[in-house]
Amino acid sequence: MIVPVQTVTVAGHEVVRNSPVNLAIVNGTYDFSYYDLPRRDTTKAAFHTGDADIVLENWYAIDDVNDTSEMLGELTEISVADNAALAEAIENRATRLIVNNPETHSKNFLSIQTTADIVKYFEQTLGYNCGNLSDASTQPLDVGSQTWYFRIAFNLIAMLAMLLMMLPVLGLLLSRKFFAGCAVTVAPESRPKLNKPLYWILSVFTVAVGFYAMYNANKNG
Repeated sequence: MIVPVQTVTVAGHEVVRNSPVNLAIVNGTYDFSYYDLPRRDTTKAAFHTGDADIVLENWYAIDDVNDTSEMLGELTEISVADNAALAEAIENRATRLIVNNPETHSKNFLSIQTTADIVKYFEQTLGYNCGNLSDASTQPLDVGSQTWYFRIAFNLIAMLAMLLMMLPVLGLLLSRKFFAGCAVTVAPESRPKLNKPLYWILSVFTVAVGFYAMYNANKNG
C-alpha cells in the first residue's frame, strides 16, 4: 500500500514528508485492491504529482522538501549503470514505482512477468546482477531468464509420487495380521437408479447458472 505523507518531528522540527524508503508495488490487476491506486489523492500526494495520475511502470524521484517529483523513465528502459538521477534517487531512498500486470488473482505467484519486474526492481535498487552494475565488465543476467516454474513442476511430480508410494505400503501393512483389524469391509448395497436424462439436464442447468452468476458478479470488475 501507499503510506500517505505524514507530519513527523526531525531534530525538534515538525516536517511533512514521505517515509524515507524506496517503495515499489508490483502486482496483478485482481489482487491490486488498487484499481484506482494511480488516481487516488493520497497516492498523488505521496508522489507529489499534483492533479496528475501516476504513470505505471515508471520510476519517480520524490522531493519532499519542495513537494515535487520527477518521472525518470520506465522500469525496464533505464538503469543505475548509466542514469545518474536514478542512482542518486535510490541512494537517497526517494524512489516510487507502481507496476500493474494484467493478470488475475493468484497467477501473480506463478507469473514470469511479475517475477521479472520484481527481479528488475531489486537489480536496480541493489545495483547488482552477476556483479556490480557500476562495473563495466559485469554481464547482467536477463531478468526474463527464469527456471523456477520447472522446479515447481518437478516438486509437484515428486510430491504426487511420494503419495502414490504410500498405497502399496498401506496395502502391505493391512495384509499383516497386526494391522488386519484396521481394514474395514463394506457390505454391498444396491445403488438407486438414476433418471439419466433428468440427471444430465440438472447438471447442465447447475453449471450454466454457476457460470452466469460468476459472470455477473465479476463483469464490472
